[in-house]
Amino acid sequence: MGKALVLETLVLLHWCQKMKLTPAILHGFSLGGHMASLTFTNWPVPLSLVSCASWSSSSTVFCDGVLSRTIPWSLLKRQFYENKAYQTFYDYLRE
Repeated sequence: MGKALVLETLVLLHWCQKMKLTPAILHGFSLGGHMASLTFTNWPVPLSLVSCASWSSSSTVFCDGVLSRTIPWSLLKRQFYENKAYQTFYDYLRE
């Protein structure tokens, strides 16, 4: 998703430049702000960026909020400890 969105935005920026629709500005909120930031770093000429709340995370929604009851946490925990591949990967990440 991210790579495709960045590529699409770069194509649109090239089109805007070709059509003399500059200066352009990239903006977004939350994940959109993060994607705008990624595109911004890939554009070779000066460009404006307004990235709002791109540092926030939706983890609280899934862990503590509305969607927390939709995820079978006990099942995931049991599967994590039963499958050695997960343990190996987890140990690798901790190194």
